[in-house]
Amino acid sequence: MLKWLKSLFQKQDGNVLVITSFAFTGLIALAGLVIDGGHLYMTKTELQKVANAAALSGAQVLVREEDSGNRVAKVTTVVQDILQKHDEVSSLAGSPKISNTQLTVKLEKKCRFIFFQFIWYRFRKSKR
Repeated sequence: MLKWLKSLFQKQDGNVLVITSFAFTGLIALAGLVIDGGHLYMTKTELQKVANAAALSGAQVLVREEDSGNRVAKVTTVVQDILQKHDEVSSLAGSPKISNTQLTVKLEKKCRFIFFQFIWYRFRKSKR
């Protein structure tokens, strides 16, 4: 393999085309990684903002309500309301965990890759 690479760089006939095609393939792969990584990061950030908003709104109700039986229902309602306003009701993983001084809201969402999904589809289609 090393001899082949050395001979590739020593012979100059058509090397530009080969090297450019390898570089372009790597550049396209990096662009796909950047696109999908950015999409994943934006989804994570959006879910974090919604979870923070739901937890803070629920915590305000948690502090204000003195009746412990009614408090859980009101906190859950407020959290559901915030999630509904942000169109993330389906992202709620379980129910909010409520204790005397703490509220935990956990959101999960499947993130579909854009670029590599296209590449994978083309790869699977060509194997058939």
